[in-house]
Amino acid sequence: YGMVALFVLSLLNTFNFNFKTSLKEQTLNRKRILLNLFIGYTLLPSIQLILAKLLIHNSSLQLGYLLASIAPVAIVAPQFVSTKEQKDLSVVYILISTLMYPLLCLFYIHVLSFEGFSVHILPIIKDVTLLTIIPVIFSLIVEKFAPLIKTKITSTIKPITPLVNMSLIGFLVFIYFGSSFTKTNLAE
Repeated sequence: YGMVALFVLSLLNTFNFNFKTSLKEQTLNRKRILLNLFIGYTLLPSIQLILAKLLIHNSSLQLGYLLASIAPVAIVAPQFVSTKEQKDLSVVYILISTLMYPLLCLFYIHVLSFEGFSVHILPIIKDVTLLTIIPVIFSLIVEKFAPLIKTKITSTIKPITPLVNMSLIGFLVFIYFGSSFTKTNLAE
Protein backbone atom coordinates (compact mmCIF):
# COMPACT_ATOMS: atom_id res chain seq x y z
CA TYR A 1 0.00 0.00 0.00
CA GLY A 2 2.94 2.31 0.64
CA MET A 3 4.12 1.97 -2.96
CA VAL A 4 0.62 2.75 -4.26
CA ALA A 5 0.47 5.90 -2.11
CA LEU A 6 3.94 6.97 -3.28
CA PHE A 7 2.98 6.33 -6.90
CA VAL A 8 -0.14 8.48 -6.57
CA LEU A 9 1.91 11.27 -4.94
CA SER A 10 4.49 11.08 -7.71
CA LEU A 11 1.84 11.08 -10.41
CA LEU A 12 0.05 14.09 -8.89
CA ASN A 13 3.22 16.13 -8.53
CA THR A 14 4.70 15.30 -11.94
CA PHE A 15 1.35 15.75 -13.68
CA ASN A 16 1.11 19.31 -12.31
CA PHE A 17 4.63 19.99 -13.63
CA ASN A 18 4.91 21.67 -17.04
CA PHE A 19 8.02 20.07 -18.54
CA LYS A 20 8.35 22.33 -21.56
CA THR A 21 8.50 25.67 -19.75
CA SER A 22 9.66 24.60 -16.31
CA LEU A 23 12.77 22.70 -17.41
CA LYS A 24 13.86 25.65 -19.55
CA GLU A 25 13.53 27.93 -16.52
CA GLN A 26 15.52 25.52 -14.33
CA THR A 27 18.56 25.59 -16.64
CA LEU A 28 19.17 29.06 -15.22
CA ASN A 29 19.45 27.46 -11.76
CA ARG A 30 22.01 24.86 -12.88
CA LYS A 31 24.79 26.08 -10.53
CA ARG A 32 22.41 26.21 -7.58
CA ILE A 33 21.09 22.72 -8.33
CA LEU A 34 24.61 21.28 -8.64
CA LEU A 35 25.72 22.94 -5.39
CA ASN A 36 22.68 21.60 -3.53
CA LEU A 37 23.20 18.11 -4.96
CA PHE A 38 26.87 18.23 -3.92
CA ILE A 39 25.96 19.24 -0.38
CA GLY A 40 23.09 16.77 -0.19
CA TYR A 41 25.02 13.79 -1.50
CA THR A 42 28.56 14.30 -0.21
CA LEU A 43 28.74 16.67 2.75
CA LEU A 44 25.58 15.70 4.65
CA PRO A 45 25.99 11.90 4.16
CA SER A 46 29.61 12.23 5.32
CA ILE A 47 28.58 13.99 8.52
CA GLN A 48 25.81 11.46 9.18
CA LEU A 49 28.10 8.51 8.53
CA ILE A 50 30.80 9.92 10.81
CA LEU A 51 28.24 10.41 13.58
CA ALA A 52 26.82 6.93 12.96
CA LYS A 53 30.28 5.36 13.17
CA LEU A 54 30.98 7.22 16.42
CA LEU A 55 27.65 6.49 18.08
CA ILE A 56 26.51 3.15 16.60
CA HIS A 57 28.63 0.03 16.59
CA ASN A 58 26.33 -2.08 14.39
CA SER A 59 27.58 -1.86 10.77
CA SER A 60 24.21 -2.69 9.26
CA LEU A 61 22.61 0.24 11.11
CA GLN A 62 25.46 2.48 9.92
CA LEU A 63 24.69 1.41 6.36
CA GLY A 64 21.02 2.12 6.98
CA TYR A 65 21.81 5.67 8.10
CA LEU A 66 23.97 6.18 5.02
CA LEU A 67 21.26 4.92 2.66
CA ALA A 68 18.67 7.07 4.43
CA SER A 69 20.89 10.16 4.13
CA ILE A 70 21.18 9.78 0.35
CA ALA A 71 17.51 8.86 -0.11
CA PRO A 72 15.61 10.81 -2.75
CA VAL A 73 13.92 14.10 -1.98
CA ALA A 74 10.39 13.57 -0.68
CA ILE A 75 7.73 13.29 -3.37
CA VAL A 76 5.52 15.62 -1.35
CA ALA A 77 8.07 18.45 -1.22
CA PRO A 78 6.31 20.59 -3.88
CA GLN A 79 3.30 20.92 -1.58
CA PHE A 80 5.36 22.74 1.06
CA VAL A 81 6.66 25.59 -1.09
CA SER A 82 4.69 28.64 -2.12
CA THR A 83 5.88 29.92 -5.51
CA LYS A 84 5.69 28.21 -8.88
CA GLU A 85 9.47 28.54 -9.31
CA GLN A 86 10.10 26.76 -6.00
CA LYS A 87 7.59 24.02 -6.89
CA ASP A 88 9.24 23.47 -10.26
CA LEU A 89 12.68 23.39 -8.67
CA SER A 90 11.38 20.94 -6.10
CA VAL A 91 10.11 18.58 -8.82
CA VAL A 92 13.48 18.79 -10.57
CA TYR A 93 15.22 17.80 -7.31
CA ILE A 94 12.80 14.91 -6.88
CA LEU A 95 13.50 13.62 -10.38
CA ILE A 96 17.27 13.98 -10.16
CA SER A 97 17.60 12.53 -6.67
CA THR A 98 15.31 9.59 -7.40
CA LEU A 99 17.15 8.70 -10.59
CA MET A 100 20.56 9.09 -8.89
CA TYR A 101 19.68 6.99 -5.83
CA PRO A 102 20.55 3.52 -7.20
CA LEU A 103 23.85 4.80 -8.58
CA LEU A 104 24.71 6.53 -5.31
CA CYS A 105 23.84 3.37 -3.38
CA LEU A 106 26.22 1.31 -5.52
CA PHE A 107 28.93 3.94 -5.27
CA TYR A 108 28.81 4.40 -1.50
CA ILE A 109 28.44 0.69 -0.77
CA HIS A 110 31.51 -0.04 -2.89
CA VAL A 111 33.66 2.88 -1.72
CA LEU A 112 32.88 2.35 1.97
CA SER A 113 33.22 -1.45 1.77
CA PHE A 114 29.66 -2.30 2.77
CA GLU A 115 29.45 -5.08 0.13
CA GLY A 116 29.16 -7.74 2.84
CA PHE A 117 25.56 -6.72 3.49
CA SER A 118 24.45 -7.64 -0.05
CA VAL A 119 22.08 -4.74 -0.60
CA HIS A 120 19.93 -5.62 -3.60
CA ILE A 121 19.97 -2.72 -6.06
CA LEU A 122 17.57 -4.26 -8.62
CA PRO A 123 14.46 -3.74 -6.43
CA ILE A 124 15.57 -0.14 -5.85
CA ILE A 125 15.87 0.41 -9.61
CA LYS A 126 12.43 -1.19 -10.11
CA ASP A 127 10.92 1.10 -7.47
CA VAL A 128 12.63 4.17 -8.99
CA THR A 129 11.22 3.25 -12.39
CA LEU A 130 7.76 2.77 -10.99
CA LEU A 131 7.77 5.90 -8.84
CA THR A 132 9.51 8.31 -11.22
CA ILE A 133 9.89 7.20 -14.80
CA ILE A 134 6.30 6.00 -15.36
CA PRO A 135 4.62 9.18 -13.99
CA VAL A 136 7.10 11.36 -15.92
CA ILE A 137 6.51 9.49 -19.18
CA PHE A 138 2.74 9.60 -18.66
CA SER A 139 2.84 13.32 -17.92
CA LEU A 140 5.10 14.02 -20.90
CA ILE A 141 2.88 12.04 -23.27
CA VAL A 142 -0.25 13.85 -22.10
CA GLU A 143 1.54 17.21 -22.24
CA LYS A 144 2.82 16.55 -25.77
CA PHE A 145 -0.23 14.96 -27.38
CA ALA A 146 -3.12 16.37 -25.34
CA PRO A 147 -2.05 19.66 -23.75
CA LEU A 148 -5.62 20.94 -23.42
CA ILE A 149 -6.67 17.78 -21.58
CA LYS A 150 -3.66 18.10 -19.26
CA THR A 151 -4.53 21.74 -18.55
CA LYS A 152 -8.15 20.84 -17.86
CA ILE A 153 -7.24 17.91 -15.57
CA THR A 154 -4.59 19.98 -13.77
CA SER A 155 -7.01 22.83 -13.10
CA THR A 156 -9.63 20.35 -11.88
CA ILE A 157 -7.37 18.45 -9.47
CA LYS A 158 -5.31 21.42 -8.29
CA PRO A 159 -7.72 22.44 -5.47
CA ILE A 160 -7.82 18.92 -3.99
CA THR A 161 -4.14 18.06 -4.56
CA PRO A 162 -2.94 19.37 -1.14
CA LEU A 163 -5.69 17.43 0.66
CA VAL A 164 -4.87 14.24 -1.25
CA ASN A 165 -1.14 14.73 -0.63
CA MET A 166 -1.59 15.32 3.10
CA SER A 167 -3.90 12.31 3.41
CA LEU A 168 -1.40 10.10 1.61
CA ILE A 169 1.44 11.47 3.76
CA GLY A 170 -0.49 10.57 6.90
CA PHE A 171 -1.14 7.11 5.51
CA LEU A 172 2.57 6.66 4.67
CA VAL A 173 3.65 7.87 8.11
CA PHE A 174 1.30 5.35 9.68
CA ILE A 175 2.68 2.52 7.52
CA TYR A 176 6.38 3.32 7.68
CA PHE A 177 6.64 4.34 11.32
CA GLY A 178 4.74 1.26 12.37
CA SER A 179 7.01 -0.91 10.23
CA SER A 180 10.13 0.84 11.50
CA PHE A 181 9.01 0.52 15.13
CA THR A 182 8.49 -3.22 14.70
CA LYS A 183 11.86 -3.71 12.99
CA THR A 184 13.66 -1.69 15.65
CA ASN A 185 12.11 -3.78 18.44
CA LEU A 186 13.10 -7.00 16.69
CA ALA A 187 16.66 -5.71 16.13
CA GLU A 188 17.00 -4.74 19.80
